[in-house]
Amino acid sequence: MGPADLLAQEIQQSTAKQYNDGIELFNRGLYEEATAEFRQFLDQQETHDLTTSAQYFLARAQGSIDSTNRVTYFEDFVTEHPHSDFSSKLLFELGDRADDQQEFAKAQDYYSRAIKLGLSQKEAPSAYYWMAEAAASNGENQQARADFLKLADKYPRSEWAPKALYARGRLYLSENKYDSSTVAFEVLKER
Repeated sequence: MGPADLLAQEIQQSTAKQYNDGIELFNRGLYEEATAEFRQFLDQQETHDLTTSAQYFLARAQGSIDSTNRVTYFEDFVTEHPHSDFSSKLLFELGDRADDQQEFAKAQDYYSRAIKLGLSQKEAPSAYYWMAEAAASNGENQQARADFLKLADKYPRSEWAPKALYARGRLYLSENKYDSSTVAFEVLKER
């Protein structure tokens, strides 16, 4: 190993340390300090294996510092990295926040986008469920029932499947569609 190789290895180790320091600060809730570490890391390494991850944590840290611009930070990341697993996680988080603020149409859109980007087998059923609940809260019961059924059909072994089928029956009851609710609850019992 020559001097150039040793120098390259030393640079890699110092930048990896900056990244790890940023993660540690982020996990401790020290978002301003984490932001500084991630920015320094990104300024030094444009093409490092951890660049996308650093940008993801930078967006999350910035969103925690400045919650009024959280959507902008997250959307900028999604635009820059549309096929990253991190993008679907950010969209899912935006869906949760929109739902909490009773912005149900926005929540539906964020959950739908997260699903389309490809959430994990564990996260996708939850996104379908909350997307359907947002639709129901927005008065779109037919869409909600369709989303609940899609969840149950696509992820039948998920813990969310029986919840979705129950919620589907509940929606029929809320509309006084007793025959349909009976059928919906029978489907729940069969599965």
